[in-house]
Amino acid sequence: MASTCPGYMQYAVIRIDPVAMVKHFNDPCAEADAAKLLTKKYLVYLDSAYDLPVPGSEWFFFAVNPISTTLPPNDPARGINPD
Repeated sequence: MASTCPGYMQYAVIRIDPVAMVKHFNDPCAEADAAKLLTKKYLVYLDSAYDLPVPGSEWFFFAVNPISTTLPPNDPARGINPD
């Protein structure tokens, strides 16, 4: 059976949608300001799962640790590679 959510203790890439985050306020000013924000992808570590996967559910809660906006550059001398 396929998983309905990512596993914990894994890395993930997230992107925040500022407009969607303020939409429920029904505030045109907040939506306009949110639309001006530049968005980017973030590398995060999904540390702990706080929920059980429920098929059909839109939500699953994790403890998320932000790491970076990019992968690290390749540096073999220090044992660092982007993967």
